[in-house]
Amino acid sequence: MHSSVYENLLKGNLRGLLFSGSSSEEFAEVDWLEFPKGNVKKPFIAVDGSYKSAVRDFGLIYVITGLALYQNGEMIKDRGLSFVDIMEKNIFRQKHLSDFLSMFMKLAEVKNLLRILRDTNDDHIILMDGSFISDVITPQPTYEWVSHLGVEREELERCEEKLSEISEEIEGNFWKEDFAFVYLAENFLKESLPIRAYAVINLLYYEYLLSLRKLTELKNPIFFIAKDSFSSDFVKAWGIKEFLTDQVMFNTCTRGMAGYASPIPAILEEKKKYLPSKFTGILDVEVYQTFVRFTPESVSTYKVEILNVPKEEIGIYLSHIANISPEGYPFLLVKAHKEVVITERDIERIGDKLYPLAKSPRFYLNG
Repeated sequence: MHSSVYENLLKGNLRGLLFSGSSSEEFAEVDWLEFPKGNVKKPFIAVDGSYKSAVRDFGLIYVITGLALYQNGEMIKDRGLSFVDIMEKNIFRQKHLSDFLSMFMKLAEVKNLLRILRDTNDDHIILMDGSFISDVITPQPTYEWVSHLGVEREELERCEEKLSEISEEIEGNFWKEDFAFVYLAENFLKESLPIRAYAVINLLYYEYLLSLRKLTELKNPIFFIAKDSFSSDFVKAWGIKEFLTDQVMFNTCTRGMAGYASPIPAILEEKKKYLPSKFTGILDVEVYQTFVRFTPESVSTYKVEILNVPKEEIGIYLSHIANISPEGYPFLLVKAHKEVVITERDIERIGDKLYPLAKSPRFYLNG
């Protein structure tokens, strides 16, 4: 980093041009509840994922993993589902590349979870990293994903019927293949690269939605726990104008107070206007949302989205989760994160293993 950064910092030039903080030193009172006493005798399963990509002089290597840690008696077992491949550097713009890898990762997480539940038949409480709402509102891939490759809309329309037919085969192959869309995408290997890319991303999106639909068909209590949230549903519902986001409000107004916000429903139809007809049932799922501070010392509150738990029982389940969160976050999710995360060193090692002589352009610059 250049010395001018430190010079600017030492001058105290932090202006806060787009930051306001709270407009009052007296913070609003929020509807904050203590954890109730209760006893839920169910084991946990924690799910997290990771992805990473690295540029080489010939293309881009990418890796995705979905991991689940689950209680089996006195033991904690793990099972993962991963994928490693290469692609052209410019096949997707950076935003769409991130969307592609994120969607692929979430598919690995959910599919891995579904397989474990099918094999074990245990009534686990499911803890998932992230946000169900964000997963549902993931945008469907469109022509814009590949328009920069010089392909015309008419060329894509020519393969839409074939794509639709092959998409229908994903459900039949869902359990047989780790990733059914990868297997079925081979039907497009003779097409041009832009058409092949368009087919791959739409087949992925179909299997991704299928996995979410299967997730919503479970009877298990499901808790999505997001480390960072930009939602403002509570701020708007409670008419508290001092804050722009829910998490900032709860972080500020509940310092040192373990507990949770009185849950409110999330209306998915208001957040996602369109899903393909086969998957519109996802939008009818009852989802409650809250913010939780698992311990008084916790550095932050976390947004929690809940499926398959009656509103009156949410507090008892949250109390159970708080009991396994000694450091302010569910220990099983912490453990899953540490085991699944793919680091820069990991992706470099994978690249060296696959293509020992291929280097990153940064390698030549850095000497």
